[in-house]
Order: sequence, then structure tokens, then C-alpha cells
Amino acid sequence: AAGTSAASAASAAVTPVLTCATGGTCDVGDTGPGGGKVFYVHATGTFACGATLESTCKYLEAAPTSGTNAWTDGKYVWSGNTTVAIGATARGTAVGSGYQNTEAMVTQSAGGNTASRAGTIAREYRGPNSKTDWYLPSKDELNELCKYAKNTGQAVGGAIRCAGGSDATLRGFVIDGFWSSFEVAGNGAFGQDFGNGSDGNIFKGASYSVRPVRAFG
Repeated sequence: AAGTSAASAASAAVTPVLTCATGGTCDVGDTGPGGGKVFYVHATGTFACGATLESTCKYLEAAPTSGTNAWTDGKYVWSGNTTVAIGATARGTAVGSGYQNTEAMVTQSAGGNTASRAGTIAREYRGPNSKTDWYLPSKDELNELCKYAKNTGQAVGGAIRCAGGSDATLRGFVIDGFWSSFEVAGNGAFGQDFGNGSDGNIFKGASYSVRPVRAFG
């Protein structure tokens, strides 16, 4: 009411502190940019990621099972085509290759109904923050997810296979078999039991649980 005063002195410079969700450093168990739980941190450097492996990432997060747009672990068949192999584009095993595998599953040239199948369900998930790059994990990504679920093995990187140990429900997973996006053959794909850690070639027409993941960083 009295009018405009002279400007005050400038404040000291402020540097915002970034969290894992906003682009900062992440640890296993943090909430990632997609709203999921970080379950894998690459031990050294980065890994190739993205739909064509053209990007680099450092972290993997799994779809959350609580909060806004939470994921519910459900059972789905891998593919509507259980006789024709997709081929090389669906056979990446490494951490980071699941996105490319999943895209090949959804668009398989040999046809077969892919709606409501494991790959399509994973790709359609958007999560709490409307991310469009969720996918079905590769063989090695699924193994890391199994280790996180059971709270066993290495928390960061490494090639240790998921094995028997703590009850998987301790980390919010059902004790069940889960699909990967890795095709083994025309009639089979790789799956892993989160109860005992066993894994192998599963008939594509079988119903296994699905948990979408995404790579970032």
C-alpha cells in the first residue's frame, strides 16, 4: 500500500538436490523416475538399452504394486503363436535387451494374437508417471529381479543366479513363475520361478506371471 521498495540483495546461489526420481544417483530400493522400485544398479559404467539398444542406461526399476496406477501381478501366456520362432530380435539375454525383445514379441511377423499376452501387457503399462517405455525383462534382467525379490545374491550387478532363500513376498512379489522376453525356440520362452530360483524353457502357451520393468539413467 505504501508503494514499491528498492530491490533486496540477491540471495546466495542454491543448487537443487536431485533424487533418484528426478535424475540423481540411485540405489537399490529407491523410487525411480517411473515410480517403480530400483532393483538393479550397473556395477561399472552403463549398459546398452532402448528399443534398438541405441541408448545407455545404468538402472532398472520394476513396476510398483502400491500407490497410483499400481501393477497387479497377473498370469498371461507368452504369445498367441506357439509354433513359429520370432528369431534374433527376441533373443537378447543381457541386461538392457528386454525392451528390444518385447517390441519383437508385440510385432512378430509370423502373426498370432499378441493382445493381452505377456509382451503387450508389459508394453501397455504406464505406471504412476505415465512412462511409455515399460517392457518385459530379458533373461538376465529377470534374474536380477528375482534376486531383488528374494533379497539374496548380489544387490548390485554380477552374474550370480537367483536361488533359494528368503520368502519372495518380503519384496512384494508373488511366489510364482515369471516370464522373461527371451525367446528360446518357436514354442518356448525363458521363465524363472521366484520361489526356488529355477529357470528354463517354458511353453509359450503356458500362463506365467508378468512384472514390467524399465531402464533409465
